[in-house]
Amino acid sequence: FDPENNQRLEEKMREGGYIPDGALLFHQYSPDYPHKKYTVGFSSTGGPLFYINTQDNVELHGPRHIDNEGDVEGDPVFASVVEGFDVIQRIHALPRNEDDSLETRVQIVDTYVVDIDGNAQI
Repeated sequence: FDPENNQRLEEKMREGGYIPDGALLFHQYSPDYPHKKYTVGFSSTGGPLFYINTQDNVELHGPRHIDNEGDVEGDPVFASVVEGFDVIQRIHALPRNEDDSLETRVQIVDTYVVDIDGNAQI
């Protein structure tokens, strides 16, 4: 973990419009939304802005400690993947650099929200 590098990356992403002004950057963990396989987590300590868990990662990204306001700090889960698991596994298998970043850029070209009953909310 390199905080200076992460700060430079965040600045570049803000300058490039990848992080809009007012974006919610938070670090509250909820046990109601554990880091199970194929959940999408938000990084609270730097690095990528979000990641897709390819295995159960509760121990790695779960609660760390309670802050001054009584909130449990850790990486929050904000979504689950409902299809395209084969694509995630192919991305996971791509070659990586020494810092664990992907050697080649991967871009998400389309997503949609599905409500709890499985109805697409486009």
